[in-house]
Amino acid sequence: MQASLKFIGTLSGMILACSDVCLFVNLVPVASRLPKIDRPGARNAADRGEPLTIYVAITLNIYGVPFEQRALSGFDNRTEVRASNPLGRIPALVLDSGETLIDSNAIIDHLDEVYGHDRPLTPPGGADRRAVLKVAAIMMGACEKCLHAAYERNRRPPEKLYQPWIDDCIAQVKNALVAVDAMIDPKKPYLLFERLTQADVTAVVAERLARGLGIDTDVQTTRLRALTRTLAGEPFFHVTEP
Repeated sequence: MQASLKFIGTLSGMILACSDVCLFVNLVPVASRLPKIDRPGARNAADRGEPLTIYVAITLNIYGVPFEQRALSGFDNRTEVRASNPLGRIPALVLDSGETLIDSNAIIDHLDEVYGHDRPLTPPGGADRRAVLKVAAIMMGACEKCLHAAYERNRRPPEKLYQPWIDDCIAQVKNALVAVDAMIDPKKPYLLFERLTQADVTAVVAERLARGLGIDTDVQTTRLRALTRTLAGEPFFHVTEP
């Protein structure tokens, strides 16, 4: 019988709001056929794929773990999502043993342990690990602020919209992108080291979401945009494109 792990894309960790369009993923053995990926069209910045779900999905791609994506709504599919996570949040990873990992950081840690071998996307210790975790924290924090701004625009009744909150969220996103942009050496293929890490993965996720919110990264963070454009061309990152 074919083993099956369930991966539900919802909100967890640093993100405090879940997008309407979420992902449900079944992990299947590497030797089996890769199922069809079903993605909805993007409707607004928050609907371009919940960033923590995309973060995990790219990691699965890099580690060569085939999976199926299926669209779920955190609002319309509450029962199905909460069957794996009582909080109704994504991502949640259900292991063959029945254990459920309900935080993206826990899921990434598990994938690093099981599939990372001697070159995990998050270094195991020391200064290199701290450097990668710093960038990941900045970039996923930027994603959080993108979603906050998008929800203020798209979820509140127009008469209750608070523009100063949106402006502050956008300012925080821009500051985060500029900070990471300053770390990039345009002569190097990756953000921090001579190899791919979670710093690169989270940079792609955050920069893409920021563009979806209307931030012109081509002008404001040229090095970051150049890096993420190059990385997005690799098959590992195709999950980020609608």
